[in-house]
Amino acid sequence: MSIDERLTRSDPANLVTSRSLDESATALALQISASRPRHRRWFAPLAVAGVLGCLGLAGGVAAVAAPDLMPWAAPEYHGDLSYERVIPIETGELRCTIDIGAEPDPASAGADIEQRFSEAQKFLAAVDIDELDRGTEQSESAWARARHNESIEADPDERYINSTFVGQIEEEFEARGFLGAGISLQARYGCEEQQ
Repeated sequence: MSIDERLTRSDPANLVTSRSLDESATALALQISASRPRHRRWFAPLAVAGVLGCLGLAGGVAAVAAPDLMPWAAPEYHGDLSYERVIPIETGELRCTIDIGAEPDPASAGADIEQRFSEAQKFLAAVDIDELDRGTEQSESAWARARHNESIEADPDERYINSTFVGQIEEEFEARGFLGAGISLQARYGCEEQQ
């Protein structure tokens, strides 16, 4: 017997010739499937829980990493007055920066805000921090006295000295009437060690 003959003999269509036998087989299959208990699908809720868990984990990682990434991604602030000085130290150098700028404050703005804002920016641009430093001993400002007292210490805190410049400039800014009534002062300052 050849392969073709064997395939022809094994064809189920040739074996079932009776329609009643075919119908009874279908009815039996339906009865068996109806009598079997239906299983609940556990996979779909588990998959949804897994996806939500992964999203929560990713959100948590992003929340933890965001503060470290923000200084890297944030644009550099440059005010109307920018100053930098580098101080040699034992482990390298200390880079101290000051950036101060006048900012409009619409919540308390008056009619003459544009003129006052322009004057405030010009004042800040004209401040000479080196001149403030040279005049520390003669100045009557509490900030200048604090800077002088710290600078004569054996190991002065340069971060504190840097902050006294900002305090003195803010004090003068307020004394000239720029602070308030539509103008605020934005300051960014600090010292960073570099090797």
